[in-house]
Amino acid sequence: MLILHEGTPIESADGDYLGEVDRLVIDPSGRQVSHVVVRKGIFFPSDKVIPVDVIDHADESSIRLRDSVDTDQLPPFEEAHYVELDDTTSREAGRADIRTYAWAYPLAPAPGFPHYPMYPAERQYEIERNIPDDSAVIEPGAHVVTADGEDIGTIREVRTDHNGALSHVVVDPGWLKDETLIPAHWISKVDHDKVQIGVGSETFRST
Repeated sequence: MLILHEGTPIESADGDYLGEVDRLVIDPSGRQVSHVVVRKGIFFPSDKVIPVDVIDHADESSIRLRDSVDTDQLPPFEEAHYVELDDTTSREAGRADIRTYAWAYPLAPAPGFPHYPMYPAERQYEIERNIPDDSAVIEPGAHVVTADGEDIGTIREVRTDHNGALSHVVVDPGWLKDETLIPAHWISKVDHDKVQIGVGSETFRST
């Protein structure tokens, strides 16, 4: 279990001070911390994003990265690509004491570094009817419900990436309101006529 608090110093594998924890990025579907945001300072000219899977050790006093991490290739934290999670969603993820964000929009890969965030796919979501038994079907017209139970509209369209994998769903809230694009990794559960997302209604309205 990683112990992550605001202001905790972050060090390279060689013990060099890199900065301090400023924010956390959470995967809404699994309520897990996926990335740590390092506050800019002497070492970094801008805030950086560090995947938790490159952290070798973390406790209340310090965080140390693995030997394999090239700190020059850590991607920047660009706030426009994220949405700040509401207090309820953050608290349910066990992170009420620090600002938490969720990745909201597609990001370009940084050279020499993988795409981020990279959330594990706990369930395979499909769009076709002819699918494996262990897949979940997402269909236009299904209602979308937030983590706190608010019905926010119906799915009008599903979008895929260049590999054909589900990337986003377009939600139509009705009543002549603007449609909203929701990233697929926000989806926590799929029933035959309902899709539940892992963020609360307050977070959804801030997108």
